[in-house]
Amino acid sequence: MFIENIKVEFVAVYQIAGKKKTDKPTQHETSFGTLVLEVGLPSDEIDKIIEPILASFGDYVEARITMMTSNL
Repeated sequence: MFIENIKVEFVAVYQIAGKKKTDKPTQHETSFGTLVLEVGLPSDEIDKIIEPILASFGDYVEARITMMTSNL
């Protein structure tokens, strides 16, 4: 499958404890980077680009990917 207009947003996800022991922690997100690939790629090539970048950030970072697909 051919994938076009790939947008990858890197988001740090973390929790902040409540002020009291009985308060539940709240989850927060901070976006700190976006990668846009306007050129099309085969679907099996995307991991080769995104995985090394994501691995360098650590466990607290997620990659949210949006894209368009075609059958070229």
